[in-house]
Amino acid sequence: KNKESEDVILQIVNYQSLLENYRDKLPLLDEAVPSSPGLAKAVEDVRKIASSSGLLIDTMSADSIKFTDEVGTGEIQTFNITAASKAQSAPLSTFISAVLVQRRLKTFDSLDITGGVDGELTINFVIKTYYL
Repeated sequence: KNKESEDVILQIVNYQSLLENYRDKLPLLDEAVPSSPGLAKAVEDVRKIASSSGLLIDTMSADSIKFTDEVGTGEIQTFNITAASKAQSAPLSTFISAVLVQRRLKTFDSLDITGGVDGELTINFVIKTYYL
């Protein structure tokens, strides 16, 4: 019985130690997958990245999100940001890299690139954005 008690206490101490090790990183998790959709901020982030990368956004839209007063289930949910743009290949590469290194978790659900006149590309993409 004493051995079992010691094992349980040791396990609790180990969990406390792990929590202390990761305590400073917990806010980063909330930035990566926030507890609310933050739709306007996510769209604005994509717009700013596109602008600073040299991507000209023609159209942009986001999925509708149903807001409720209920507490979230803790399951990961998503919404899509869809856009059509034009750019050369270098700005497109810069844009993709910048989206993927943001703290907020976003993935490209689709990326369609069509060549055009003078090396200008027509780009249609869907970015999936995550929240709890």
